[in-house]
Amino acid sequence: MNRRPSLLLRAAVASLLVAGALATPGVAQQEPERRIVAIGDIHGAYQPFVALLRQAGLLDDQGRWAGGTATLVQTGDFTDRGAGIRPVMDLLMTLERQAEAAGGRVIVLLGNHETMNLTRLLQDVSPAAIATFADDRSERRRVDAYEKYVRLIRSRRRELGRDPPGVLTEEAWMQAHPAGLVEYFEAFGPDGVYGRWLREKQAVVGVDGTVFLHGGLNPLNPKYAKPRLNDVNKGVRDEISLFDTSSRRLVARDVILPFFTFNETLEAARADLQAWLAREQASSPIGSPVLGADRDYTEMLIELLRVGTWSIVHPDGPLWFRGFALWKETEGPPLVDELQKRYQAKRFVVGHTVPATHHITPRFGNRVFLIDTGMLSNVYRDGQPSALEIVGDRITAVYLESRVPLVDKALASSR
Repeated sequence: MNRRPSLLLRAAVASLLVAGALATPGVAQQEPERRIVAIGDIHGAYQPFVALLRQAGLLDDQGRWAGGTATLVQTGDFTDRGAGIRPVMDLLMTLERQAEAAGGRVIVLLGNHETMNLTRLLQDVSPAAIATFADDRSERRRVDAYEKYVRLIRSRRRELGRDPPGVLTEEAWMQAHPAGLVEYFEAFGPDGVYGRWLREKQAVVGVDGTVFLHGGLNPLNPKYAKPRLNDVNKGVRDEISLFDTSSRRLVARDVILPFFTFNETLEAARADLQAWLAREQASSPIGSPVLGADRDYTEMLIELLRVGTWSIVHPDGPLWFRGFALWKETEGPPLVDELQKRYQAKRFVVGHTVPATHHITPRFGNRVFLIDTGMLSNVYRDGQPSALEIVGDRITAVYLESRVPLVDKALASSR
């Protein structure tokens, strides 16, 4: 008698029983909790950034992505102040590709210093960082740029009937435009390698219920804390695009040159608008509309000169707002309540403001986390690299020498 089919049947039944014990009907199998690591302001501190990535298990000894399916969120301000902004950006760009290939993700957000660079506001750029963009042709480019500047000043003098604002002598111009600066502007421009990359970035992102951004959201000013995160991102993107478009038009009309700074651009736009208004008023009959001859251009100038109200510049904008760090313990909770409801958020994670302790700081019942701990040590004397690790409801501060649990609901519920 062949007993083999019976044995096979019993084995199959046993397999089903084991499977049934492991998986209750009607209950979905729990997937592994996603690991999210958030890192705040880097400011060109390349070596500390690399050391922190390794400490967090996201980078191997060969400088490649080692985080597997983890998500890294960098909350902006990797530019300015420090010398290493170029290698920092190159590393972030590389890790984006490597993480995606491994099933992970690298999310790089805009901070106020990135948008400052995109709009040529360079007050915090390190001279050492500019020098990294120089090459053996930089001096020739610099001389050519000055010659273009001289020709433009002559043209503007004829157009305006006077000197344009802020005219520099050759010595002053050369001092203000060191070797590498022309290349720096090109690299961050709309067609530059870093400029194209940065213009694709968002200001705010939600991942598994956690909202990450650089500065904060002020519910008392709905102009900047818009109803949806996508609306916030669209506002930032549109403003950068408007600055780019305005700059191109001003260059095309020989009002500015491509390497004009933010302030030089605004001064030139203001002078051109005043000249247009004066000519229109002089040539138009009393009571007739002004700007009719070139209305689109002059309206563009007017909007550009309202830049102080834009979200990428305004203190209540998402890249600049410091309320999450500065709200008193009594005033913050209801405001965070409102933001949580508006964005369906468990918590908010932001950089931008360094706590006095130089440690990652939870606030308002662990619903806000401040993660800028002053990584650039030559600017922040007591600063240190840090990362915030989120795995489900477990939240940990990661430093180069230690890991400090901040929230562990699973542990708390078992006590």
